[in-house]
Parts: sequence; C-alpha cells; structure tokens
Amino acid sequence: MEERDRSSSSLIDRLMQQSTAQSPIEASLTRELDIWRPVAQC
Repeated sequence: MEERDRSSSSLIDRLMQQSTAQSPIEASLTRELDIWRPVAQC
C-alpha cells in the first residue's frame, strides 16, 4: 500500500470522499473532520 507514504491530508481527503459511510462511527468521524478541516488549513 503506497498510500502510507502519502501525507495525512490525503488520508483526510480519502475519508471525506467516503461521505457515504456505512457505519455511524465513520459518519461521525467524517463530520468531525469536516469541522476541523478549515482549522487545519489555517
């Protein structure tokens, strides 16, 4: 898996793409990431 070499930002982007999360835990995680994403960009 070459994805491990990528930065954590790409990991976040990947999670954001999975907005249609099957598990509620992933859904809440993507929600938190969506909230903290603009903060990290600053």
